[in-house]
Amino acid sequence: RKIGTRSCDACKIRKVKCSQTPPCERCVAIGIDCTFNKRQATRGPWSLRQKTIEQIQEAQRTPAQDSVEGAAVAHGDIAVESLVLRLCIYRLRLFPVWPIVAVEEVIAALQRDPHDVEARLLAIAVGAATMAQLKLDRFQDTGINDNATAASLGADCHRIRGTPDGGAANLNSIRTAFFLHIYHENQQPGGTKSLLYLREAITLGQIMGLHRASSYVSLSPAEDRLRRRLLWLLFVTERGVAMLHKLPVVLQRAERLPPLDSGSADEEAHILPAFKKLANLFWIFDQSRAFDILLEAADNVGGMSSGASSTLNREMFDLLQQRLQDVPIDLASSGNDVQKADIFVTRQWMQVLLWRAALCSWTASPSTSSTAVTGPIQIAQEFLDLICQLPHSALESHGSDIELKVYEIASAVADSLETRFGMANTDLHPGDVLMRLQRILATSRGGNNKLLQLLALRTSQ
Repeated sequence: RKIGTRSCDACKIRKVKCSQTPPCERCVAIGIDCTFNKRQATRGPWSLRQKTIEQIQEAQRTPAQDSVEGAAVAHGDIAVESLVLRLCIYRLRLFPVWPIVAVEEVIAALQRDPHDVEARLLAIAVGAATMAQLKLDRFQDTGINDNATAASLGADCHRIRGTPDGGAANLNSIRTAFFLHIYHENQQPGGTKSLLYLREAITLGQIMGLHRASSYVSLSPAEDRLRRRLLWLLFVTERGVAMLHKLPVVLQRAERLPPLDSGSADEEAHILPAFKKLANLFWIFDQSRAFDILLEAADNVGGMSSGASSTLNREMFDLLQQRLQDVPIDLASSGNDVQKADIFVTRQWMQVLLWRAALCSWTASPSTSSTAVTGPIQIAQEFLDLICQLPHSALESHGSDIELKVYEIASAVADSLETRFGMANTDLHPGDVLMRLQRILATSRGGNNKLLQLLALRTSQ
């Protein structure tokens, strides 16, 4: 007999007329079970595609939900409340790292209109980046019927971006591209998708004129602050990626960019001092043209040029390393633990890069003294002394980026044992230092086996 005027789940998903008598005629005709778990929807296409069959089967496995807010909307299977959960995790753990999304505004936009493409895209991209960065699995104990993973969120974001509504140049599209870069960088550091999304974010920012001071005239204080933060986050990210993966940069030099501080009152001013300190580390490198010299050193297989040019480079490296060492690291005023970890690791990693470049110069002209260069063992020990004062979760919040930097520091320690370059008289035990760095890689976000294997190969040579 009929069950009221309700259509079965299969007919509702196919948007066709149902005989409303279980099992209904259409379910019998196509050979599937007939269930009545979902609510009535509008009628639509008569064709039965493979994706439709999968949706029907999923509907039959999932019991009806009383909450309308928890239901998936037309742009994907991810419920608004699931996105809200991920946005809250971003706000609690990762906002100091990427301070460019006002979570309350995005949540309000989603609750006003769950079909808002831009807000939904941004929320999904933030969710994918957050889960990938923190290596979070599905949320099983939150009271939310939610099987979304970082990969499924990333795939959904790509699908929506493929629609005509996904391509405008605005702050939302820049941020969405940036968070997709973060997601893919965690999947494959230095991979094509990661780099292309970063370049996309930078290009969209340039189209909007974020790099031009004149584009900030007549903006509201809130938008002015957001644009400056976004610009400098792109600057820091691109410089870091370029140094990690030996790539040229697109954004112009730091001294030509609008300053980070807009001068207006900021409710989140407490995160800015540490963010400025991090930007200052990259500004020091940028101002000295160290990026260009390091790229040249990486391209020159035989080392840097000998003679006066080589000596000049070594003097520049010594000066740069001293400037980095002079950057104050105050545990009481360097922001929260996540920001402190970023500053500590980045500063020591930069010093290791300078040591490597100086090593190339020394190889080309070994008669020159190398004692002025601080060696990796001392650099690593200072890093370990600082980082042991912070919770392990502070390191994990930086994902693969910080793991790559720790690997570079550990690799330099191993290389210094072989070359003896920059090694001063010290009571430090290189083996102990190396073991502690390996332990960080072994425990960070469940362990980075790939980097551990590379490091083991390096130390065995």
